Amino acid sequence: MTGNAEDEGKFRTESLRNVALTGPYMHDGSIATLHDVLAAHYSKGGRSATGPHGENPLRDQFIEPFDISEAEIADVIAFLNSLTDQSFLTNPAFSDPGKTCPLALPSASPSGKGAQ
Repeated sequence: MTGNAEDEGKFRTESLRNVALTGPYMHDGSIATLHDVLAAHYSKGGRSATGPHGENPLRDQFIEPFDISEAEIADVIAFLNSLTDQSFLTNPAFSDPGKTCPLALPSASPSGKGAQ
């Protein structure tokens, strides 16, 4: 953030609202999909956060790898998808005039016809 050694590893934690639509993921955009966030990053215990100042002293010693099946990953991703706010995505007050959100699901509109 600032280039100061004491700031190494600091980042802002984002909301999970619409997380399924906001890839790439991580504070630096280095992971393309939610599947890879779970399967290739968190289940492996994360990265050994090193940088120009050495190992990150803020890395929590309790971060451990864990086993997760493809079915469990699919369940977590389904949950994260459920946090998608279709009313926000289709609300004209938050849109670019003349355009509809290409990410809105067809069943999201009150008429059931989806984004037009």
